[in-house]
Amino acid sequence: MGTTMTYIQLKNRGFTKEELRGCLKALAGGGRADDGEMARSMAALKGDELSWKDRMVLKLLQGVMGSQKEMQAAFRPDAAWLPFYQTRLCDGSIQSSRDLGRLSEAFQTPVLAFALFDSDVLFVSYRDNAAGAAYDYAKPPFENYEEYDGEVYRLGFPEFLASLCPPDRREELRRIWEKEDDVFADDRMWKLMDLLGMEAIDPAAKKFPGGFEKVVP
Repeated sequence: MGTTMTYIQLKNRGFTKEELRGCLKALAGGGRADDGEMARSMAALKGDELSWKDRMVLKLLQGVMGSQKEMQAAFRPDAAWLPFYQTRLCDGSIQSSRDLGRLSEAFQTPVLAFALFDSDVLFVSYRDNAAGAAYDYAKPPFENYEEYDGEVYRLGFPEFLASLCPPDRREELRRIWEKEDDVFADDRMWKLMDLLGMEAIDPAAKKFPGGFEKVVP
């Protein structure tokens, strides 16, 4: 089995580390309580010890809160793009421009995502709520490949992507997108991200961009 993963990028509009953390906190729902605090709060509301059912509910809540612990961003003041990661959005998931709308709103900045489906298909999506811009493109491994939503994703070269690339690298960007001899979509993606000056977070692969600072809610 190949990789199914979304790699999300936030356009650095001049974030400070504190501002970025504040956006993460707002997105996560305003902080999280530890397990003991959650148990004590539930017991206080009941006025009694927790039942087995209560503990099952608490376990479910802890699972939801635990997913927030996986939310993180990589910060470097001079980076054009800041990598963002959250388990439910990235690991084993494909995010379209529609899905990125909430992130663009939360961070008040354009958001771009590269996504892989089983290392066969490369997707690239972009959302800028302020400008009303949304793009979705797919690069399947061969013609007539049907394992993607043709109503959401367009084929062909994503011209918007070239606009995000330095002028002297645009020809190379197009060449890599259109190149037919990359066996895995992963290889194409990493080459494109390198040209665009983008790094990635992938906790499962223990990948965190060097020179960046980890920021969590």
